This record gives sequence, structure tokens and C-alpha cells, in this order.
Amino acid sequence: LSVERFGREIALAAALQHANIVPVLSAGATADGLPYYLMPFIEGSSLRDLVADHKGLPISDVLLILNDVSRALAYAHSRGVVHRDIKSENIMLGEFGVVMVMDWG
Repeated sequence: LSVERFGREIALAAALQHANIVPVLSAGATADGLPYYLMPFIEGSSLRDLVADHKGLPISDVLLILNDVSRALAYAHSRGVVHRDIKSENIMLGEFGVVMVMDWG
């Protein structure tokens, strides 16, 4: 991954401000020019971990999760951003039932 491409991806992710998208809090570059970004720690677990721990989920929970993921993706798509790596590890289930999509790179 080139530094320029990573920088562009940071800018795209930082522009996505939605309740179901993990936000970029800050971004910058190290003294060596290596770009980085900071995002909040999400207290909870990934969808992958939840499914593995429970050996499946009730359909009502699946529908709620998919609804929130769909909202996040629709928001991003309306701004010309495509996730390209949507998978259960990139879906976080936080406190109070908040579902958030992460890893937009």
C-alpha cells in the first residue's frame, strides 16, 4: 500500500460522519512521513466474535444488525465511497446495541 493511497483512504474515512461508522478522530504523519489515523476504541465485540460465541443469532438480531450496516453503507455510497472489504470482523457491536462499520481502507 503506497503512502499516497493510504493518505487518500484516511481522508475518505474522515469525511464519513455517520452513527454507524467508526469515526476518524485525528490523522497525521510521523516524522518519517508515514501517515496514521486514530479512531475510538469500541467497547464490545465484532460480529464475527458474536456469531462464534453464540453459534448463530436469532433472526430478529440479524435483521437489526443488517439494518444498521445497510445504513452505514448507503451513507458511504451516497458520498461515492465503497467499503471493498465488508465482513464480520469489520462490523463492531458496541454498547447499547450500537452497530458500527470500520476499516474503510
